[in-house]
Amino acid sequence: MLMANGYKFPKYIPGQEWNVPKALYDHPAVRDWLCQTKQEGWEDIRNSDPLFFDIDITGKFKTEADQKALAAIEEDSPPALLMPLDFEGRILTSKYAKMALIKNATNIVSYLFLNKKLFRKWFSPKQLLFYACANWNIDAAISLITQLEENVPHLVQDSLDAFGHDALWYTLYRQEHREAESTHGGMTTLDKMLIELGCNQKRPNCIGLSYENLMEF
Repeated sequence: MLMANGYKFPKYIPGQEWNVPKALYDHPAVRDWLCQTKQEGWEDIRNSDPLFFDIDITGKFKTEADQKALAAIEEDSPPALLMPLDFEGRILTSKYAKMALIKNATNIVSYLFLNKKLFRKWFSPKQLLFYACANWNIDAAISLITQLEENVPHLVQDSLDAFGHDALWYTLYRQEHREAESTHGGMTTLDKMLIELGCNQKRPNCIGLSYENLMEF
């Protein structure tokens, strides 16, 4: 109910004083508050939903060069994004990297991770792992996770956020897609891959719930 926004909760308004129990931390409105106010663990939690990155990021693509970059991102074309930067002597900006994630530009994100140190400075392998698990389609997520594991062995097994959530837990944020994606037993091919790579479906989080507990519902 919390993850799928079935439990009604007011949206955070900047400047408000909030004191939220950890039992509610998975609600979208509370995760948004964690990110806006940069509470402990927000760098990982923001990867649970693209809306947590930058509310007005599209409005920051104002120049002609920005608009061309946005078109390249929407086409998911690494050459179309990077070649103009090279020709003009410009460097990759964080807003381009964020937009690539938000637009699910899987080819661009994979290329930037493998080839651009600046991109890896903005987004750690763990954060990319969580983002792909929560937001990308299964084939794209599996492809990126394979690359991440090759470059950072045992990444899936070792990655936990500040609330005790692993990559398997982050798949639960894709609640609206799970029914269509799931196979026998309610698991997806992505879930099974993560378990094979070391995620423990019985591991309790900070309030004592596990992935297995939630799958029982």
